Amino acid sequence: PAAALVETGQLTSVFTEETNVAHTRLITAGRRKDGRVEVLSGLNPGEHVILSPPTALSDGARIEVRR
Repeated sequence: PAAALVETGQLTSVFTEETNVAHTRLITAGRRKDGRVEVLSGLNPGEHVILSPPTALSDGARIEVRR
């Protein structure tokens, strides 16, 4: 989802979750349509992406997962 993207200048990233810890992943985004974004590189299948990450979230931060 486009809401998961964090865009800083020309860099695009997302936060992933692993064992209740947030990790920043630089990605290459492709086509965008209807609120969704194609990810060309930077993520592996099955990784959990954090939707609408707060601006204060940082790499390595402990998080509470709600599904």
